[in-house]
Amino acid sequence: MYKPYTFRNCLLAYTAFAGLLVAAGAAQAACPPTANTADNWVVSGGSACTWTPPSATIDRTVGWTSYITVGESTTSGGSNVLTINNAVPVTFNITPRSASVWGFRVISAATATNTMTVGDVVLNVNAGATPVANVQATAIEVTTNGRFTGGDVTINLGHRKTDNLFAGSFSYGVLAGGSVNSSDYDPTAMAHATFDNLTITANASASSGGYAALMTTAAIRAIAQTDNGSGHDSGSGTVTVSGMTTINTSGTYSIGIYVSGRDSTVDINDSSITTSGSTSSAIRIGKTRDAGNGGGLLISRGRMEIDTTGAADTGAILLLGDGGINASYRAATLDANFDASSTRIQSAAEAVFYTVNDKGTYGNSVGSTASFNNAVMTTTSTTASLIKFESGTSGGTTYAQTDAVFNLRGAGSLLTAASDGWLFEAMDRTSATASISQGAVVQGMVFTGATNANFTMNLSDSAVWELVAKGTTATSTLTALNLASGARVDASGGDFTIAAAVASDSGILDLRGTTSTAGRTLLIDGAYTASGAAMVRMNTVLNAGGALADQTTDRLIVNGNATGTTLVSVQN
Repeated sequence: MYKPYTFRNCLLAYTAFAGLLVAAGAAQAACPPTANTADNWVVSGGSACTWTPPSATIDRTVGWTSYITVGESTTSGGSNVLTINNAVPVTFNITPRSASVWGFRVISAATATNTMTVGDVVLNVNAGATPVANVQATAIEVTTNGRFTGGDVTINLGHRKTDNLFAGSFSYGVLAGGSVNSSDYDPTAMAHATFDNLTITANASASSGGYAALMTTAAIRAIAQTDNGSGHDSGSGTVTVSGMTTINTSGTYSIGIYVSGRDSTVDINDSSITTSGSTSSAIRIGKTRDAGNGGGLLISRGRMEIDTTGAADTGAILLLGDGGINASYRAATLDANFDASSTRIQSAAEAVFYTVNDKGTYGNSVGSTASFNNAVMTTTSTTASLIKFESGTSGGTTYAQTDAVFNLRGAGSLLTAASDGWLFEAMDRTSATASISQGAVVQGMVFTGATNANFTMNLSDSAVWELVAKGTTATSTLTALNLASGARVDASGGDFTIAAAVASDSGILDLRGTTSTAGRTLLIDGAYTASGAAMVRMNTVLNAGGALADQTTDRLIVNGNATGTTLVSVQN
């Protein structure tokens, strides 16, 4: 993946000639001078430096290295500190002159902790109207035990591909962690990039579809290489934003937030993520391909707004599990379930897609989990499933999402399926559980594959499942439906079938809803078990009765064993 890491051993030698090298034991004058004219410079050898930029705008042309590097990849130099002392925002315009370029870079050996601190800055990296082609550009990178701390940071990033070579295929706004080609082989290390507020705009373009398939662009990337036979097992990366995160990406495979590999984490507060272009998801957690494979963690503590209506062929959020790499590694996990969390997803396809296909490389995914509080999810597609658990076959082998989890709570939660799409779809050989609670509402039909698929839906604490037909389909198939603590299935919109074992512990099967008419039928095609204050609510017209044709009434039909006691509430 990160080919330029192969050149790390010669990085310091190169920059010693091309720019300014701050050496060990040097006097303060050896730190970057006020009138800095170097296109790149390195703080190394155990130095501690403070630098005041000479102007509010700095233009540099950089190649095969970063404009500013703190640290080195060997253990001999000790820890290094650079503080950029800017009282006003400074704009850095970085133009590449070779196939790899960075803006700021903090690289560390396992025994050193290198630190870079900046105020409010703007980093424009290969961000011209027509970006330099075939360049791997990264605005900020932090590896091993490195620490980067920024104030209000704005990044504008360009990425353009015009050839089919591997070089120049990856560009990132913020990159934290280690990869397969890095010299970071300490699995306990953690690279940290921390911001007050972070704004990233990334634009990716390619001259043909074949070239576009090579590209990966991400506004935020947290990664850890896991040992899958490569012999490398690197440190993880963490990106933290305490304030607002604003991301806009465009172009092919241009992702908002991408996190994978063991303990890698992105931790944000409020956020707005908009992506457009083919396969450009807002959030991607996990990876099955080489370098940085495995799950990861995204934490959203505040309001998260996601808009991928311009990315018609991909889910807004993609999760790939740990792929069975190592049972101790974290599965793909999204946690937007704090009391202050809320989420709004507008997608052109799936809102949350538990997938096994990683750009054509398939892998089993185990334990992928997404949890939300007060979430609203919609799709502009008429046929896409809103929440999908995938399986697929490659090379004669079938791969599937198993033990997947979807959690939704909060009275502000509303999931609305497409007019001819599934609310939940669990494909063959998948296994998943959806838990809906605390007044959350979900609308639509559910599908579970007939071949070794298992999907359980739990509703509790006044949650509501409103049955709404998928086109002309009014049947939902599940392995099990469990109702508890006032949870309600609203079947007042027509005639519906739930093909599942249904257990109601003080739950409600509601054929009445808010209507005053009668004549609806709810068929449970499976066993029905009642306990506690289980209830059925229905309307009927009290008349002479007799033959069914002469009756006007709601009906509950159980096509299976029925046990327990259910209170029937009838309204005339």
